Amino acid sequence: MALRIEDLEQYLLLDGEEAVETVHEFWERKTRRIERSKTKVTVDLIKAVERAYDDEYEDAACDKICRMLQSRVQSRVKHWSMKARNGGIRLYPDDFEEVFWEVIRVTVIEDYTSSSDFWLYEHIFKKINSRALDLVRWAKRQKRVHELTAVSLDEIADTVPDPRTSRMEADVANRDLVMQMLIESSFD
Repeated sequence: MALRIEDLEQYLLLDGEEAVETVHEFWERKTRRIERSKTKVTVDLIKAVERAYDDEYEDAACDKICRMLQSRVQSRVKHWSMKARNGGIRLYPDDFEEVFWEVIRVTVIEDYTSSSDFWLYEHIFKKINSRALDLVRWAKRQKRVHELTAVSLDEIADTVPDPRTSRMEADVANRDLVMQMLIESSFD
């Protein structure tokens, strides 16, 4: 027997508490908000992500949602890596992509609840943009760390032997050894 929305409200409210809005009104309000500001394709994707989250266990939902958002995440990766490169920061698409997939996993498995005023899709992309901005800020702060930890070429040249001279030394040592062996064997 399926519960109606009106029946579901009695389980969500505490004794003596009255509903400010019904569950049905809550979902209608959320839907109206995205329909006003997003395209039809995006609205359908937002609803599909929410259904996947509600229908599946956390790990299965996370995998399904990751497949659904693959192209959107890739476009965000390109956007943020281009933005970083244009700002003179050495961050590459792989740096952003790793962070973005982790954000999706954490959001789906740990952070999101359906009772939020925002859709899961919105939570994910808000966190993705926030983490990307954090990564860019970190890279700007750490921009010149490589200059402080760099080793000069003179120091490297002192520690690495020159292959031309090291071979000569080995050849001379081998010739001396052969000559000693020839001299010692001739006296026997």
